[in-house]
Amino acid sequence: MPPLDLPLLAKPDVLVVGGGTSGASAALAAARDGARVVLAEAGPGPGGTGTYGGVHSYWFGRREGHAAAVQRTTRLAHRALGLRGGIGAWNIEAKALALHDELHAAGVDIRYDTRAFAVLRDHEGDSDSNGNHTRVTGVALAGPDRPYATTAHIIIDATGEADLAAWSGAPTVHGSAATHTTMWASLARFEEPGVTRNQFGGLADLTDPADATRAVLAARRRSPEAHDHGEVPVTREGRHLVGETVLTLTDQLTDRRFPDTISLHFSNHDLKGKGEALWPQLGLIPPNLELEVPYHALLPRRVDGLLVTGKALSATHDALPALRMQADLENLGAATGLAAALCVRDGVQPRQLDVSQLQKRLRHDGLLPEPATPVS
Repeated sequence: MPPLDLPLLAKPDVLVVGGGTSGASAALAAARDGARVVLAEAGPGPGGTGTYGGVHSYWFGRREGHAAAVQRTTRLAHRALGLRGGIGAWNIEAKALALHDELHAAGVDIRYDTRAFAVLRDHEGDSDSNGNHTRVTGVALAGPDRPYATTAHIIIDATGEADLAAWSGAPTVHGSAATHTTMWASLARFEEPGVTRNQFGGLADLTDPADATRAVLAARRRSPEAHDHGEVPVTREGRHLVGETVLTLTDQLTDRRFPDTISLHFSNHDLKGKGEALWPQLGLIPPNLELEVPYHALLPRRVDGLLVTGKALSATHDALPALRMQADLENLGAATGLAAALCVRDGVQPRQLDVSQLQKRLRHDGLLPEPATPVS
């Protein structure tokens, strides 16, 4: 965007936009590795889908590494508040409190009720004939007091909709490539104070304010007897990055391996909605699978300075069902945050990062298993 007359209120090493399932984990991991981190979250607290979105339990997912640490702190918050639960399911306020306390203890500069509305770039346009890339250098943010700019060496798009990537000119797609339909969305309902239930009952395009409003009103009409409703609608799927690597259902069914794997995910093929891949149409029901997520699925094409994490990672509509489990996205966020911190340490852009060094750190920290030893 053209320069705006905005005050520059912060210049951290890493700026994370979106404090949800992956964003809170990314901010925490980057800060614990020594980076100066600002976290901008549109809502009143961290956790996204798993807290203020009202989806208060895990389904599948590898509950190891960073996700296991999140469970431990959430369990301790439950005990401190005199509540039951905290492992497979949780009180949404208890988990939000646990995440907030961890972020604060790590030194993250937290900005709640703060929305991004534009990206700052070092030049306009897409990559030129010499292969140069547009570099994202900052984000224009708006809090309750005023709009302002924040610049950073590395910016993490954890919006869940690849907002920053789309605004930067990187290729994206909404839902399925053919029909742009997505998986179901939810506006949580409270059966009684403190007890939420999912209410996945239709599609919602959260990149369209009119459709997001329609989805909220429709959800309220579906459960007028409820004690209350959640604050924001949440989606299983929205806008995807079309990154340097695009994950597909065929990759999953053929057990494709990647040299730049940074996260392992585990799930059934939990497609809530209509798919478009050929395999299910031929009668194949995909089994439960452990899946590799490569670093290049977080890299936007034609854009530097930016990593995209969370459910907006580069994957097709039919690949996402097995990649989007909350525990796995917590681990993916942590891997993304560590990648950003290493970029800062080495003074490089995300696509220049030595991924082998990132993998080494992830294994050391228990976020990535050691490679399997071939059977001789």
